[in-house]
Amino acid sequence: DVITLGNTGVTMSLSNVETLIGGSGTDSVTVTAGSIRFLGGTGDSISLASGSGTDTVVYSSFTDISALGANTGFISVSNFQTGTDKVQLTGTARTTADKNGDSALTTASAATNGVNVTNELVSLTSAVSGSLTDTDLASFRSALGTLTNSSAGASTLVLANNGTNSGLYQVVDTNGDGQVAATEVRLLGVYNGTVLSLSDINLG
Repeated sequence: DVITLGNTGVTMSLSNVETLIGGSGTDSVTVTAGSIRFLGGTGDSISLASGSGTDTVVYSSFTDISALGANTGFISVSNFQTGTDKVQLTGTARTTADKNGDSALTTASAATNGVNVTNELVSLTSAVSGSLTDTDLASFRSALGTLTNSSAGASTLVLANNGTNSGLYQVVDTNGDGQVAATEVRLLGVYNGTVLSLSDINLG
């Protein structure tokens, strides 16, 4: 089953739907039963059914989710089961993330000031102090610190957490100076009540 939502923004509950595609409006979805493949859009939120098998949250584009520097527009996900559920990158999101085109994500873990942008996905081991979504994404940028091995236009995905929730960010070093301004970070998603691991994210 595939359901594609309209563009007015809806609030709905559903069960046993295989694929749900959000519209251009802000959608709020509660899954009451069954596994789902969810392709959301700007500002969408979804509460997955607990213990329902493998759910998949799909990103087909990063620029369609939120603007650089914004603390709104990201996808909000609840009841994501790390180790079981998946975040999957398809379309232009996959192309952007898989910089060397080898059909796999080059991953690493790093602390503050240690994120190497030659990696495609980095798990930040330094916890974010406070909100993952504050103004200018300041708390995340403080935990991230300075990038290493950067160059103009270099980008990477960073997975961060504040001990309770996880955030998935795209970092784009526009001028290559390694200093991350608010306008060089895009918040793609917040995963409430769980700490994601690198293995939770893959290419579709």
